[in-house]
Amino acid sequence: MADNRSDDPEFMYSRSDFINETALEFPVYPYLVEEVRRSRSFFHSSDRIRHYNFWTVVILLAGKVHYNYTDNDFFLEPGMVLVNPPGIRHSFESRTTGGRYHKLVAEFKGAEIDAFFHRLGFAHGPVLQKRDTAVIRQLICELRLLIDSHQANLLPQVMGKMYELLYSVAVNPVEPSTPVSELLRNACWRLEEDDFTPIPDIAAKLGISRATLDREFREKLQTTPADYRRNFKMKRAKILLRSSDLSVKEIAETLGYCNQFHFSGEFKRETNLSPREYRKT
Repeated sequence: MADNRSDDPEFMYSRSDFINETALEFPVYPYLVEEVRRSRSFFHSSDRIRHYNFWTVVILLAGKVHYNYTDNDFFLEPGMVLVNPPGIRHSFESRTTGGRYHKLVAEFKGAEIDAFFHRLGFAHGPVLQKRDTAVIRQLICELRLLIDSHQANLLPQVMGKMYELLYSVAVNPVEPSTPVSELLRNACWRLEEDDFTPIPDIAAKLGISRATLDREFREKLQTTPADYRRNFKMKRAKILLRSSDLSVKEIAETLGYCNQFHFSGEFKRETNLSPREYRKT
């Protein structure tokens, strides 16, 4: 996974490329997954891409981005999914929307990629849907973890996760059941990406008290910040145990645990299996 940072502390870009020669012969395969977070205005045009021959699925986690096509333009906001076909000239920018945004992008290629997306109900133009994106976000993150493992024996899991993601995107659009504030989205992102910072410090960075953060999580997500972080760690742990050769100690360190015994105890309370037992299943 590439992780590039500029002098801007609020800029983050990470990219996971799928490298598997066997998959290049598949009708459809995941090309890459990328995550971008910016705090300053940005402009991009598809004209900068020499071979724009992939479909993209885009969700915005925070901020607002203005997309412009030859005969259409719209704003992508949290709670929306954009499905974009190849070969259509477009641009997007955040100059007129405040500059700041955070998004996830999954790109797909393949010899029969167009026919596949058409069968899912996507026409030749861009499709913007208002959706509850929590499940789609989770599937993109799980696909990225599998891609990052670069394990040839996990190709079936990679392809299965890709199909699960694309069929989830293709289901009938629905309104989010519970509105989630931008503050809560930022809190979730920080809890997922930062395994070490204490929760009171995360609340301080968001400009709120620990009590306010706890209340937001209980009212909107029916959980606590600590449980949310722990559950996300457990999901990552399961994927790493199945998809990597990292030792239990290395996985514990990756997830921010002080030692492997603390991690193993928490994992067993969650799954009724030790990490080593889970890896053998």
